Amino acid sequence: MGKSSSSLKTNLLKTFSMLIAGFLMVFLSSSQPFESPQFQSANNFEHLLSQGFNQGNPFELDLNKLDLPALRNAYLALDENEKYTGTEFPFFDALTFEKLVELQQAYPEVKTSIHYKSPPEKLGLKSEVFEQWKKTKHITLTIDDIEKETSDLNNYQPDDFAMFLVRETEKNGFLKKASYSVSLMTNEYYFGKYLKSRKKIELIQAVYPSAEKVVVAYGQKHVETADGKTTKISPENYEASIFHQLRVIDPTQLKWELIKPIKYDNSKSFSIIITRDDRSVITFMKLPTI
Repeated sequence: MGKSSSSLKTNLLKTFSMLIAGFLMVFLSSSQPFESPQFQSANNFEHLLSQGFNQGNPFELDLNKLDLPALRNAYLALDENEKYTGTEFPFFDALTFEKLVELQQAYPEVKTSIHYKSPPEKLGLKSEVFEQWKKTKHITLTIDDIEKETSDLNNYQPDDFAMFLVRETEKNGFLKKASYSVSLMTNEYYFGKYLKSRKKIELIQAVYPSAEKVVVAYGQKHVETADGKTTKISPENYEASIFHQLRVIDPTQLKWELIKPIKYDNSKSFSIIITRDDRSVITFMKLPTI
C-alpha cells in the first residue's frame, strides 16, 4: 500500500511538473512580439544593408562592406510593397548583380560608395524673430504645408520647429509695408518627411588610385506613364553598365578622349563626372552601355 501510494504521488508530481513547464513555454512564447515572415525578411534586408553605412553618416554606403549574396537573398524574399518602401537598392537582376559583385571585388583599387539623398540641415529659430512674427500683420503663414493664422503661433515655441523659410511677397512702397510669406516645419513633420521616409539613391561614386573620383547621378530605370503610354527613362542595362564601366575605366586616360570625344547615342550611354577632392578640374562626359 505504501509503495502504491508513493508511486501515485510520483506520477502526480511528474504530471503537474509537465503542466507547469507547458504553461511557462506558452506564456514566454506569447510574451515575445510576433513577427510575420514578411516583416522578418524586411528587417533582415535593412539590417544587412545597414552594415555598409559609414559611422556618423547614415546616407553614405560603402560597397566593400556589404555581404552581397546574403543581401540579394534577403531582397528576393521581400514582397513587392516592401521592395518599394524600404531603402533603395534595386541591383539584383542577374546581369546587374554580376557586375556589382565584380565591382566590389575590384576594391581597394576602386573604392565604390553609394550616396543617398540626405535631409536639409535644421535651422535654429531665434526667439526674437519668432516673437516679431506674432506681432506682424503683413505675413501669410503655413505650418507643415497647411495655411494657418498668425495667432496660431501662440500654440508653439521656437524649439518646436526644425526649418523655416521667409519670402518677400510684396515690396515696401509709399504708405505700404512689405508683405512676407513664412513657412514653418515642425520637428515631427521634418522627421516624417526626411528621416522616416524611404532613402533614395542620389549618386554612385568610385575613387581610383590617382585620387580622381567618378560620379554618376543615379536615376532608376523605371517607366513613366502618361496618357496610357509607357516610356523608358534610362537606357537598357543601365545599372549593369554603371558598375561595369566604374570597374574597367581609368579616369586619367578618359580625359584624353575629350580631344576627340565620341558622340554616343543617348539611349545607349550615361553621363559621368570626373573630379578630384579639391574640385580644381571637373570633367563631364558620356560612357557607353554594355
